[in-house]
Amino acid sequence: MGSIIHNWDQSSAGLSGDTVYGFGSRKCGQLGVSMDNIISISLPQATVGLEGVEIVSIDANGDHSAALSGDGHLYTWGRGFGSTSDVHCPRHLPSSLCFIQVALGWNHMLVLTGVEQKCLCLVATTMESLVILKREAW
Repeated sequence: MGSIIHNWDQSSAGLSGDTVYGFGSRKCGQLGVSMDNIISISLPQATVGLEGVEIVSIDANGDHSAALSGDGHLYTWGRGFGSTSDVHCPRHLPSSLCFIQVALGWNHMLVLTGVEQKCLCLVATTMESLVILKREAW
């Protein structure tokens, strides 16, 4: 499976096999490629921290990125919100929900759960946890 996400000046990320790649601006860690003080990357580099995880979809917007695993887990990295620091490599956000789709906006994230849970959630994330702001049954 392969996909390319491009967003403003931020990053482009490609999914090739089981590897997520990032390139472009990385001022907030949104590429997930290193902790080094590098402003931008011209050639795709593998995202660090998703090794051994089957990633089935990715999204990027603003200064943050997200990936969904085949077993419905959500990983995010990039700009921190509120009082949280930027996250420079993907972090698994624990949840009892199983996610099947993610869409990022400039300052928000929408996630769609599996058929069993039947809901669309507007989510706020501190890059360490999910806060469900609104949950709509479908």
